[in-house]
Parts: sequence; C-alpha cells; structure tokens
Amino acid sequence: SSQTLALTLTGANATFAGSMTATTGAFSGATGGNSFVMSITDSDNQPLEIISTRTDGNGPFLSLYHNGGEDQANDGDTSSVRFYFKNDRNGGATNEKILFAQIEGKAMDVTDGTEDGALVFKHRGNNSELTALTLDASSGATQATFGGDVKIAEASNKGQLFFGTANTDYEIKGGGNYGYVSLNAPILRFDTSGTERMRIDSAGRVTFGSAQQDIKIDPASTNSGNNLIY
Repeated sequence: SSQTLALTLTGANATFAGSMTATTGAFSGATGGNSFVMSITDSDNQPLEIISTRTDGNGPFLSLYHNGGEDQANDGDTSSVRFYFKNDRNGGATNEKILFAQIEGKAMDVTDGTEDGALVFKHRGNNSELTALTLDASSGATQATFGGDVKIAEASNKGQLFFGTANTDYEIKGGGNYGYVSLNAPILRFDTSGTERMRIDSAGRVTFGSAQQDIKIDPASTNSGNNLIY
C-alpha cells in the first residue's frame, strides 16, 4: 500500500500536507498562550474558509463561548473578534503589533431570566481605543448608541435617513428635553424644552408656536387676515 506524508513536525511547528479535521477539544493551549495559530504565506485572498454541506438552509457559524466555570458569570464579560496590524515605528525597523479595531460581544446582565447582551464596535483613533457603535437593550428596547457623528453619505444628494412605514410617529431627539424633530405623519414638528415651536402640516403650511396659535405662513393663500404672512 502507498503512504502519503500528512504531517511534518519541525520544533514546535506542525505542517499539514492536506486537510485537517478537528473534533471536540482538538485544540487546547496553556494559560497565557495561543491555542491555535495559522500563518498564511501565499497571496490567496481566502486563507480561512468554513464550509457547510447542510441542506436545511442553516449555514456555518463561528461560536465564541466564554466558559469561566461555576459562579464565574459576571456582568461585563466579553468575547471579541480583534483586528491587528503593524505600525511603522522607527520607519518599520521595530514596528509593533497594534490592535486597530474589534467587534465585542458583551454580557450586560447575566441574571437568570433577564439576560441582556450588547454588541460593541470599537476602533483606534489617535492612538486611543474609541467606541463607534453599541447595540443593546439597556432602555428596555433595542437601541443603537453612536460614539460620534453619524454620516449618512459623503456625496451630495445620495444619503437618506429612513424611518419605517407611513402613519407612524418617529423622533430625532436630543438628550432630555433639549429639542427634537418629530416625524408625526402627516406633520413635521420641531420642539425645544418639551414644547412645540414650529410645525409643517400635510398641506405645506408652516405654523409657529402650538397648532392653535396665530402666526402662519401660507404663500399661496389670498386670505388677508392678520394671522398670515405672505
């Protein structure tokens, strides 16, 4: 029978000539070490590929399980996918491995029956770790919290901020009651300090103050009443 070289061991390195099948507990590492490291030296753009041959519509998934053992579940526990690159320290002569970005899964509340989790997107800016986006349910419903400005589009006339379907109320709101824009179909309303200051109705009329107050703008109107500006 013929024999094929499948594995070459050189010092602490193992080189596989073909595919590798992993079973439960196949990779384990000592404390403080890496359990599994794969180095890619060719120009292939897909160095790691997970293939599922299931026919039920469920594809492969990547599971990161933080199992600290009994009584080791705590609020704030995390698992993450991290993206490292080298910097150009000393012109590249002594460059460093730097964490540039990461996607972090976070256990916000581990209480049995009321568990809450968060997904946090972080990146490095000016040599500091910055949180760009947090998805959680700390307010009782799913919310997205941005760590900076939200840019819809760089090019003009190519960005949209879309709020669900018609006949539904939506708001763009500042902290507390400092001010907000209410998209209350069919009315666009502007509020400050919890009080309506201006609205545009479905006919295009602009009203300042509350909906019952005086000053209105109606360029198409021929009404000469004192409550109109032409």
